Amino acid sequence: MQQDVSNILGQFLLVFHIAGKTLLGLSPYIFAGIFLAELLKNLNWIDKLKLWFYNETFKSVLVGTCLGVVSPLCTYGTVPVILMLVRERYPLPPLISFLVASSSINPQLFIVTWGGIGVEMALVRLGSVIIFSLLTGFILSKIPVNLILATERIDSIQTGDKNPIHQGQKTDFRRSMLSMWNDLKYIGFFIIIGCVLGALIEIFIPGDWIASLFNTGPFGSILVAALLGVPVYVCGGGTIPIIHSLLSKGMNIGAAFAFLSVGQAVRITPLVALATVMRGKPIMLYILAIIVYSVLVGLLYSSLN
Repeated sequence: MQQDVSNILGQFLLVFHIAGKTLLGLSPYIFAGIFLAELLKNLNWIDKLKLWFYNETFKSVLVGTCLGVVSPLCTYGTVPVILMLVRERYPLPPLISFLVASSSINPQLFIVTWGGIGVEMALVRLGSVIIFSLLTGFILSKIPVNLILATERIDSIQTGDKNPIHQGQKTDFRRSMLSMWNDLKYIGFFIIIGCVLGALIEIFIPGDWIASLFNTGPFGSILVAALLGVPVYVCGGGTIPIIHSLLSKGMNIGAAFAFLSVGQAVRITPLVALATVMRGKPIMLYILAIIVYSVLVGLLYSSLN
């Protein structure tokens, strides 16, 4: 009995160790994103860019997608920027296109995929992300913003100095620090939850059990891989060697693509980060859309190999 209690305690200590390590690794991105959001907010051209975004839907979605693909910041770094632009009443389609693209791939992940699996898989992932991000932006341009954004939570964040007595440079500095602190508290709450959930998945879901589910035929393996991408995918770079090993043992290339695509885009931790700006139902529809899209692209990719 005492040994069982010790084992359970040891596993939960391991959960907090992994979650803390993940949070520590994400901290530079989080702080960089919050600082960048505050910096952008104080630039003069930000209003001109907003006007251009409203007048050029197609071009703005394209720009948002391209910026998301090349952004070195992960989801945790981009969410503070998106949060700031949403509060500044920027149009939603290019912002979500940027967020979807940056959540799905980045330069580091592209290079790791190229080196770990091959240039073909890296290019297929890149092309599919660009297409899906563009489609997402164009579809959202037809949907009212209030149905997508968690406007009540976003508007409730205190971002400025409540005391009008102070004026001058000290006030600006204080207001900026207060704004960044409130953003950190708001975003940090969701990210901590995401890190803990990710650690629980990593520890309590056995890798051998996951691997065995991929041996169910072309369509079945692709569908299973896409569905498993949501709950069990944890780390982009860390997953590549596992997929490389499974491919060498006969895993369907389309299933590998579906697992990597769905997992990277909608793994638990970024989904929790998305909850800072989006309502629950749009997030569920986003998960469904990326699963269907990844299965279709995976089937096409499999049939061409």
